[in-house]
Amino acid sequence: MGRHVPQGGNGFRPQEPAQRALRHRVNEGRTNLSASLADLGIDDNEPSLTNDEKTATVRDLLTSRSGIYHPAAHETADIKRKRQARGSHAPGSFWFYNNWDFNALGTIYRQQTGEDIFGSFESRIATPTGMEDFSVKDGRYAVEKLSEHPAYPFRLSARDAARFGQLFLNDGKWGTRQVIPASWIRESTTTYSWAKRIRQGYGYMWWTLPEDMWGPHAFYASGYGGQNIAVVPSRRLVVVQTVDLSQNPKGIRTSAFIDLLKEIARASP
Repeated sequence: MGRHVPQGGNGFRPQEPAQRALRHRVNEGRTNLSASLADLGIDDNEPSLTNDEKTATVRDLLTSRSGIYHPAAHETADIKRKRQARGSHAPGSFWFYNNWDFNALGTIYRQQTGEDIFGSFESRIATPTGMEDFSVKDGRYAVEKLSEHPAYPFRLSARDAARFGQLFLNDGKWGTRQVIPASWIRESTTTYSWAKRIRQGYGYMWWTLPEDMWGPHAFYASGYGGQNIAVVPSRRLVVVQTVDLSQNPKGIRTSAFIDLLKEIARASP
């Protein structure tokens, strides 16, 4: 087992549960990551998606490279400000951290499975890993008129978030059970894009960290306000930070968490 280091707060709000659940469909051969939005019948409110935008694939959405800059639910002010003009980049050609991609993945998952995202997370992840606090009531669909694809934030306690990190540290295995295929763990946490300004990479909705500083295959999930789960395999280390936004509305910058993670990793044998 790795070492868990929870850091304060009362809840984790990850933004990418559909990625975790979608891998079941991929593993079962029911979802093709090369399927386009046109193939899947995905569109959006006016102004609707163009034919070019509909050539974006499920993989493009997972890697945040869809090139679709339609307004999206649950966007931060920073993303709204930085969002490109429609048609600026062809699907698959440019990385932009994009709520539209994440939200559309949630729609695709529900359409493909007929399952509720939070119910799926409970049965496929929370129950097998023995999460102590998670309930489907901890998730909600954030609907806005500007898009037909809702966001789906949910909460995890620090100890349940640590279990999730441990699951990924253990290549998807919990005890004797392979909860997530090891091949999907590796594929989803591989670097497909680089955010040059912060010298970090991006996989399937996971941030990745450079090997020269962190050792092989280190990665983390980053949620709104400073909610983070980091996995550093070279140290067998999982670090979780949760933030109580009712007490700290401005949250904690991710860069501050990375600085803390560096100190913890340095102190680890």
